[in-house]
Amino acid sequence: MDIVIKKQLDILIQLAKKDQDYAPKERAFIKNVANKYGVTPQQLKEIENNPESIGSLGALSVNQKLEYLINVLFLTKADGKILTNEVIFCQDVAIKLGFKKAVVDTLLTITNDTTIEQINFTDLKKKIENYF
Repeated sequence: MDIVIKKQLDILIQLAKKDQDYAPKERAFIKNVANKYGVTPQQLKEIENNPESIGSLGALSVNQKLEYLINVLFLTKADGKILTNEVIFCQDVAIKLGFKKAVVDTLLTITNDTTIEQINFTDLKKKIENYF
């Protein structure tokens, strides 16, 4: 499995467990991301049992950074509750990705009534270019 994919799953799992309630909708979201990249159920289970620390995220492309951040934001919305500690986690991830932390509030607003499938990454990149 690609290290970029593994790190993204590590981040998503840490966020899902942040509120001590790994909700079925969060689990399904993460499973969909894993499936998208060909991660086997066994590999995902191993990551769930032993997620690694976030570490450095600076070597990612702009598209990878945006995808990481969008996935993190949509995961916060998966269970229908956006908690303060989840938003703080998202802001920390945004900073590690090279964004200003205010990008989280902007993206939450932009994606408020949107599904992840409806996201146009080209348009979204233009809307948040001032947050780098």
